[in-house]
Amino acid sequence: MTFSAIFFLTRKPSLTLEEFKSVYENKHLPLLQSLFGPAAPLRYRRYYVSQTISDIPVTPASPPPSSQSTIDETSEDPDYDCIAELWWADEKTFHDFNRMYKLPGNLARIAWSEDEFLVRGKLRAIVIGNLR
Repeated sequence: MTFSAIFFLTRKPSLTLEEFKSVYENKHLPLLQSLFGPAAPLRYRRYYVSQTISDIPVTPASPPPSSQSTIDETSEDPDYDCIAELWWADEKTFHDFNRMYKLPGNLARIAWSEDEFLVRGKLRAIVIGNLR
């Protein structure tokens, strides 16, 4: 049974979305793989925010907003640029990853890497847990 967590990442304002994506994909993820070996996530899925509700132009052809709609002009844009979904083989492997993450040498290398492309103070994570 796999174990999952979801992370919300916010890019540094000085980076374009493409630059953020490049550093994350080509530098940060390989670093995590090298640090954690068998405790590294089995799989990553990334969703990059390319457009927000406020970016979508309203045109005469657009249907009128429904009173049932939950997304309208009052909806706030997200303060993150990427949602990353990570899977581990099982809960034990997830906890091994977490333990290794907190080792002083690993913390320093990860912080250095994250400082290159994201706003670390806005990094958020939720644990989904066991998936069937």
